[in-house]
Amino acid sequence: MNPLHLLETMLTDAEEVKAIRDSVTVVPEALQEDFVSLPAFLAYWSHRYAAAVRAALVAEAVRKETEARAWLETRAVFQAEADAEVMKAAKAAAKADAKVPKAAKQTVDDIKATVAVRDDVRGAIIAEANAEAERERIRGVLDAVRAKQSALLTIGAAQRVEMEGNPSLRRDATRERRERLASETIG
Repeated sequence: MNPLHLLETMLTDAEEVKAIRDSVTVVPEALQEDFVSLPAFLAYWSHRYAAAVRAALVAEAVRKETEARAWLETRAVFQAEADAEVMKAAKAAAKADAKVPKAAKQTVDDIKATVAVRDDVRGAIIAEANAEAERERIRGVLDAVRAKQSALLTIGAAQRVEMEGNPSLRRDATRERRERLASETIG
């Protein structure tokens, strides 16, 4: 199966699929055009990667802030509940002239468990995971563009060696490139 076809089935944005395909596909008959467009592709995907890294870092910061706020709120609720229990027990003990019992302490694990199931915390965790996944997806495209750069250099070097020994190949390649450019310009 063609890996680019697999990519098309995963992505829903046709323009994104075309941009990725154009960025990573090597066309041996159009090496000159690929060499010319490569810096733009590298710049574009580097920019997209930087934006994805930034989004992942922001999502991580938001998740940490959301968890911290949830932690403090949960601890305050537990403390208020414990204080209310102590007040109730103190009133009952005063009436019975008995010793006031201590409130049950909430453990760190109790607070963690309560924080983990809060909707705002789960939402922040999911947003962070999505941002990290997007960062890795864009990194993969950028790595593929860099692999294209390496492939172009290898193919170009092999063609130069081949053309050095046969001047007619050089003329044929130049003519084919001009004809292709002319047909693209007309069509």
